[in-house]
Amino acid sequence: MSYKKFLPLVVALLSGHVAAHNHDSITDKAVQLREQALNHSDPYGIVESLTVEVGHRLPGTKNDELAVEWAVKKT
Repeated sequence: MSYKKFLPLVVALLSGHVAAHNHDSITDKAVQLREQALNHSDPYGIVESLTVEVGHRLPGTKNDELAVEWAVKKT
């Protein structure tokens, strides 16, 4: 029998294992980011700054590039 027949099964089983293993760390990171956003940021100020300083940002446009530069400066 060819091992190629079992390859999709092996990939599916390993993917499930990896997803289950990483679930807790992903959840912990999501909780951390939520708490940081709620307690240490100014969401309105961020949106206002991006829309006023950069404007519309369609993918592939000059303003798309400006938005990336804006984000790098803000971090």
